[in-house]
Amino acid sequence: ANILDIGSGVGVNDLLLSMYLPNATFTLADMHEWSQLGAHSRDYMNGYNEEYIFYNCWDVFEDAVKTTGLNRERFTLIDPSNEWGKYDIILSTWSYSWHYPLDTYWEKTLQALKPGGYLMLDMAREEDVELITQTLGFKPRSYKKRYIWRKNA
Repeated sequence: ANILDIGSGVGVNDLLLSMYLPNATFTLADMHEWSQLGAHSRDYMNGYNEEYIFYNCWDVFEDAVKTTGLNRERFTLIDPSNEWGKYDIILSTWSYSWHYPLDTYWEKTLQALKPGGYLMLDMAREEDVELITQTLGFKPRSYKKRYIWRKNA
């Protein structure tokens, strides 16, 4: 599987998943500088502030890869404003509709998700869940605030 993690932070989910999915590749998309976030996004971040910039620091990720001995070639780090490839799975934990509005990356997400691919998101706002459900055409599987949709082929 080719997996994209939007708002990956320091890549904890990706590092853990990589241990259980030895043939998967991971693209971690996050802004690694606080100054890159626009004022609207900073205000939207539910109480986060500049002292917590380490949550999306690539240096922490690089140290974790070295410490765990994982194959660094399986991971690509990108700024989310860059071009995205095509992915079998797109996930986002505590980012979509938590740290920034759904429409920030929604169009890019739709274009990047392969037909038959899975979209796995933690969602804060029910109206965002409804919009995604209407766009993809069927009800997601869910547990609490976590949702999984499959894009039709």
